[in-house]
Amino acid sequence: KLFIHQKGWIVLLVALLLRMTASLLFPVAIDPAVEEFKIDYLTILAPFEGELTEESKEGIENLSQQFGDAAKDNERALSEFFAGQLDESAYRLRTQANDDLLDKKPAFDLLFQQYAFAREAPESRFLLYTNGWRSLFQHNPYDFILYFALLLILVPVFLNESKNEMWDLLLSTKAGERPTVLAKLTLAYGLTLALLSASFLFDLGLAAWRYGLPHPNFPLQSISLFGTSTKPFSIAQAAAVLLGLRLIGGLWFASLILFLANFTRRYSATLMSAASLLVIPLILGTYQQNAYLAGPIGLLLGTPFLRGDEKRNIGYIGEKLGQTFKEWPNSLLAGLVLLALVMWLALSLSLLIDRSSRWRMKIRLRAPRLARMSTLFLMLGLLLSSLSCASLSGLEETEVEILFNSEMSSAHAWREYRVFSDYNSDSPGFLRLLNVDTGEETALLHLPLLKENEEFDSNFFAHDHLVYLLFRDDYNGENPAMKIYELNLQTFDLRPIYQKLFRSPFELSLRLPRKLENFSYYSHYSIYNFFLHRGKLYFHDSTYAQIKSLDLRNGQFDQVAHCLAGNYSFYGDRLYTIDNSHQLVWLDLSSGEEGSLKGVYSDNFILDGDLIFYQNPLEQRRLYAYSLSTEESWPISEGSVFANFQVSKDRIYFEVRSQDASGLYSAAKDGTALRLCLQEEAFRHFYAFPQAEGLLYLPASEETSEWQWFE
Repeated sequence: KLFIHQKGWIVLLVALLLRMTASLLFPVAIDPAVEEFKIDYLTILAPFEGELTEESKEGIENLSQQFGDAAKDNERALSEFFAGQLDESAYRLRTQANDDLLDKKPAFDLLFQQYAFAREAPESRFLLYTNGWRSLFQHNPYDFILYFALLLILVPVFLNESKNEMWDLLLSTKAGERPTVLAKLTLAYGLTLALLSASFLFDLGLAAWRYGLPHPNFPLQSISLFGTSTKPFSIAQAAAVLLGLRLIGGLWFASLILFLANFTRRYSATLMSAASLLVIPLILGTYQQNAYLAGPIGLLLGTPFLRGDEKRNIGYIGEKLGQTFKEWPNSLLAGLVLLALVMWLALSLSLLIDRSSRWRMKIRLRAPRLARMSTLFLMLGLLLSSLSCASLSGLEETEVEILFNSEMSSAHAWREYRVFSDYNSDSPGFLRLLNVDTGEETALLHLPLLKENEEFDSNFFAHDHLVYLLFRDDYNGENPAMKIYELNLQTFDLRPIYQKLFRSPFELSLRLPRKLENFSYYSHYSIYNFFLHRGKLYFHDSTYAQIKSLDLRNGQFDQVAHCLAGNYSFYGDRLYTIDNSHQLVWLDLSSGEEGSLKGVYSDNFILDGDLIFYQNPLEQRRLYAYSLSTEESWPISEGSVFANFQVSKDRIYFEVRSQDASGLYSAAKDGTALRLCLQEEAFRHFYAFPQAEGLLYLPASEETSEWQWFE
């Protein structure tokens, strides 16, 4: 009746087809960098695959030394080429072998990072290609399509008699009570187990087909997500446990539908109630909160239970619940809502059990002892779920409200105010506001405004009266985080516009290391020179000397281009940067086209509209200008300049240190009207402002930290 007359087979077929299509179309949580360099990565990995031995350690360290020597040899050859000691053919001949090796460095960097992770616990962390297993364990396990298919099928199973007022008739038949109910339970639980098993096996087969699932006998801790797990499982055993957890969660979910069908007795009421109980935690809670839920959702996720590094005892939950009242009102509200929902369900169930004989008759017909026990377990699970949700907090991802294309600057001019970063002041303000008319100075950003462990990045991003700041919170419990704040110079309000939580320091292609004691080989991850451009955050990854992008709308990471020393900028849709040969190159972010500026070599550059000001390494680091519209270049300085040159509204400021002339100079952007602004002994640091004429400078005297304005 269920499959033929009520067309249940159509629901199941459509659900399975949609589920398979979604798995094929939507990306899974793999490391895209590994896939990009997969051939080289697997070639380098092959000799070291498996347990980390002394021989493999020595081999990886030696290979790292070879890459370092090749890079240094190329630098020496480049210096000799610029000095005229090598012609172009000799230079290319000398660097060809090194270039062939260095082409594989991104792949080796991935292996070395995996090696650094395994070196912490070599007895339980082996080296292997993990993307296949990551796609199985770390993809989003919310099978909403199958959940709602189960809803559409299981609700009629439990409500047929209620719909037609047939329970009195069934009670008078021989098979009207226990056999009928047991048959329904068998059908409901059997369908649930079959669908969830099919879903898991499909994901398993898809991961094996797309990426491969090598070495299932390796320890589970070899996968970075489970690096701190205390579970003594192999990867294959962990996969089996994950399937078991999800099946238990599915049975719990089917019991939830049975529980609601005991008293709602209407298709629409039961359907909507069960769907709401499934969706409410997902709306009110974050992924982290849902992962700890002691009800169906937490078990259906499954993966967090394998990690083994979370405290789940009742005492810990009570302790965190006490902190919740002080620190996490939003999470507390979510927990209280769930708790109120549980209380309502408990009262409803008590009415069913303790009232009139007619109620008892229906319960007796529809819920024998097995079903009544399932409702009791369901009540306990929902109660623990509400406490867990209230006690465990996490970041919420929010949409970015304001995006624009502008230049990052270390100083910003707005009306009569100047905003700049202050490293030398003893005051608690890192970001300062100066009124150039009155000389009044205000510390905009105070450390007490920030939560514990938040770190202010000295670079900021400004547009009119809005200043955008990037923060890193590397030690936020188990999970590193990245945040972007908006500071309004009119109201002085500081609010987050984007928050991104990373479940693992090795998630995707952005790696923010945990706080690890006694492990000096973890270098601090650096994000600087960041830009917001058409919905994406672009930043320099100093580990790989690359520019990467983070789509603020969906969290997708991409590798954009190679970048030497983090120097890059935008003009229109083009990204300009410096390649390994010090040539200025560009990448069109819309079309993907690439190109170079003929004859323009640079150690450092500034993009100002359609003008590029750059240090020319072929001319003893003289300062040159290049026009993107006319494709012509001209000199600005007569001698070498420091890298800290800055552009104002009509002029460019640069620092010269030589025997003939030293100090802070300025010139018109066409190279004329050169003048000395400050003598060498008069200043230590300076800031120029793209939107105004003049600059801030810090006097050379160590006795003062007061910034001065130079018109």
